[in-house]
Amino acid sequence: MSYKRKSYNPSPLSSPKSNTSLRHDITVTSSEYNNSDEYEVEDNVPTIFLNQLATFSLFKNAPTSFHKQVAANLRLIHYRPQEFIIKKGDLSRSMYWILKGTVSVTSTDGEEVYAELNQGEFFGEIGILYNRPRTATVIAKTRILLGVLTAESLNRVLKNFPLIERRIRDEAQERLAMQDKKNKEPLSIQSFITNLPLFQFLPPDIIHKLALSVEPLVFSPFEYILRKGDTCGDIYFIIEGEVEVLNQEGVIEIPLARLSSGSYFGEMSFLNYLQNKPRIRTATIRSVTYCELMVIKSEYLEKLCDDYPTIIEDMKITAEERKVVKPAQGIFRPNWSINPTRTIPPQKRQRENENENVDYVPFTKRMRMASMKRRRSSALAIVEPLPETILMKIFGYLSLPDLMKLRRVSKRWRKMVTTTAPLEVLDLSQYSTTIDNKALIAITDFAGSRPRVIDISGCFHITDEGFSHMVNEIGIGGRLEVLRMASVWEVTGMAIMDLCFPGEKLEEIDLTNCRKVDDNVVQRLLQKCHLKVLNLSYCKGISDSVVPYFNNLESLDLTRCSGITDAGFAQLPFLPSLRKLSLKQCSYLTDNAIYSIANAARNLEILNLNFCCGLTDGSLLAIAMGFPYLREIDLSFCGLAVSDSSVASLSVLHYLERVLVRGCVRLTRAGLDTLFGGPCPLNFIDISQCRNAHVYPGNFPAPPFQSNLVRVSNKIIYIVV
Repeated sequence: MSYKRKSYNPSPLSSPKSNTSLRHDITVTSSEYNNSDEYEVEDNVPTIFLNQLATFSLFKNAPTSFHKQVAANLRLIHYRPQEFIIKKGDLSRSMYWILKGTVSVTSTDGEEVYAELNQGEFFGEIGILYNRPRTATVIAKTRILLGVLTAESLNRVLKNFPLIERRIRDEAQERLAMQDKKNKEPLSIQSFITNLPLFQFLPPDIIHKLALSVEPLVFSPFEYILRKGDTCGDIYFIIEGEVEVLNQEGVIEIPLARLSSGSYFGEMSFLNYLQNKPRIRTATIRSVTYCELMVIKSEYLEKLCDDYPTIIEDMKITAEERKVVKPAQGIFRPNWSINPTRTIPPQKRQRENENENVDYVPFTKRMRMASMKRRRSSALAIVEPLPETILMKIFGYLSLPDLMKLRRVSKRWRKMVTTTAPLEVLDLSQYSTTIDNKALIAITDFAGSRPRVIDISGCFHITDEGFSHMVNEIGIGGRLEVLRMASVWEVTGMAIMDLCFPGEKLEEIDLTNCRKVDDNVVQRLLQKCHLKVLNLSYCKGISDSVVPYFNNLESLDLTRCSGITDAGFAQLPFLPSLRKLSLKQCSYLTDNAIYSIANAARNLEILNLNFCCGLTDGSLLAIAMGFPYLREIDLSFCGLAVSDSSVASLSVLHYLERVLVRGCVRLTRAGLDTLFGGPCPLNFIDISQCRNAHVYPGNFPAPPFQSNLVRVSNKIIYIVV
């Protein structure tokens, strides 16, 4: 639990100009800096803050004056999980120190994680020290607090501390060398597939799934990969190296062609597999150099071809062209390398021997023919991504688990479902038996501060750990308006009081059957939050001391709150806003409590006195005189309070529409007739289990109700008998 006390306010700086979203510019108000009772201020800089700067590896031996200068120029910025801090290629204007949390150094698309940086580490120094664009993308992995120092401020501080500047430059040089080494590394599997002409037209999400399904293989020089006559339908793609195609006749192997990076083989047996023919290899494949291959299983490729039949068409064209290849003295090298685009001008293949008798169609011509055929056959071969507005409409119909799974589809979808997708209502009650602290923390990190309504009713596995995380993550933005947590009985009062800090907009809270709620919790919530709806049903730990704090409420539920007595209601403040009050099963209350309520809440519209057995006829008379705007009253099983005369007194209420008198045996038909004939606009009454409601006083039988709908003068009343 955190409270805002003294805070350190650094000198204002212009925020770093980058393409990232700086969600919160704040002073030192994090819980780590809020225990201001421990502060010893030196030159207006908190000692605890200086001590944390001193823990950074680069600053351990730095003088205190350096720490003070850095602290005076820092701007503190808060990021939520999965938010971009910097992006590769952006202009470099700031350096970042991690004060709390963890960040991930990733690829541009966020799919590959190069490194993770934790509290006490820094990043962004390469760009501002060497005047270069950002060399990597950094994403917040957890909720983090960063100290940001602009290039101008950093150079101004380091000018007076050359040794520290040397350390930072050495660290930056080492990271730059590692980054350059990574840039020289070969393409990833996903990038390689994207550049293959056979798959170039596939959507990014399909390419991603395809990359996850392939199997990489490595072969040494002159190692056999496939042999003629083998049974298999898999397709092989050459990532690096060179292989030769051999026609094996007995013990004699005749070279037909050589294939290099970007080529594929095995298409003929795969086509036979699609036609339910024997999957027989038609040639022998042998490595010439060190080779790295990628294998796609025939079963997966078959499913892919069902969705994208143009792949089969390309393979058929390639297979037909390779059937006409004849052996020759010289080995030709067809240009089957990676081609970044399908629209480049055709390049004429130069044969090693102009006189060789090989009928072979160049790669570029083959691709041009395939492209023309594709355009004629289908105009939907390439489909543009759906607009964000349409996706948002679709996301609105999905459940929470489905939304969380969509983060894996693509970078675009991950950003949409974590920041933009509508999630104003977070209802976890339907998953109550499976929600524990770990699940709640994961859901909270996903939801962020979007929810305005949270329902964790019945999630009895949640403890203080998960609840406090939810409050601090979701409620910190001040958007939380409604919190329902019925039967979350393992959460203590100290954790619930965390709601007081972000509770600026909290209007409704349901604490039904929260066993550890006591007077202190309720008092603190009513004092710090602007509550309008409060449900304390079955909270037996509260007493009369909370009653004076019930001001400004519009709805109050005190069902079975046996700790509140007549003496407590005598302390009720003036409640002009109270519209709904439930005292169900408060069997120890007497008429004095009703008198106190009638004096304090004259605008009451709904009153529930179910099973208030201590009331008498005097309570109903006070209700008829004290609540002129009453629309609904529940007097079920209030045996002593409900009689013919007391019910007749209710008939004068000009807004009364619903009356429930179930189980009131003193009520007879005479009292009902008086109520029916009164000026009140009655349209519903429950007289079930009222055995005397069908007779007049003296046990004279009354005519039975012919149906549940009874017409009385100009009123139609629905009766539950």
